[in-house]
Amino acid sequence: MVDESIVVSVHDHPRRWLRQFSARLIALALIVCLFALLLQLVLTILISPLFLGTAVFTLILTIPLLLQTVLHPEITVLDSGLRLRPQLWREDTIHWRMISSIAEHPLIYQDPVIERRLHGKNFRLRQGCVIILCEDATVSPLFRLVGGIAGSGLHPAFAISSTTHRDYERLLQLLEEHGFTTPVP
Repeated sequence: MVDESIVVSVHDHPRRWLRQFSARLIALALIVCLFALLLQLVLTILISPLFLGTAVFTLILTIPLLLQTVLHPEITVLDSGLRLRPQLWREDTIHWRMISSIAEHPLIYQDPVIERRLHGKNFRLRQGCVIILCEDATVSPLFRLVGGIAGSGLHPAFAISSTTHRDYERLLQLLEEHGFTTPVP
């Protein structure tokens, strides 16, 4: 099936090299975790069942890594919907009707004093929101992890923010043009 949608705008990461570098680091960390998990399972069988506990712990530690790969995908706005490009996985295209709601970003913490010290005159409060999809949206199952931290249960979701997407204000404007209410920063 060929997607013949018209591209309206592209909202990629402002620092492409940083996104690629972090994607490679995450991929390396996931490979190391997988290798450690397999080794711990072998040690569970050969040496002691106590290694099963470390294997479970290693498995739990991979959850933030998997979450990071889908939390802030690069977004291409199409006339028919959104194309999401996570750090490591395949692209997903969602139609406008698959978007359920937009919620406040739970991971953005504002501390104006520290931010002003770090960024000086260029200080600008960070903004962000989580786009929650319908439960039957055809996206990677990893997007359900984001929905879990956003408080939407098993609904898939992804986040957008002013620090991870170019032209964030335009992206919000396009969402509002399609009838979605965005949270006030």
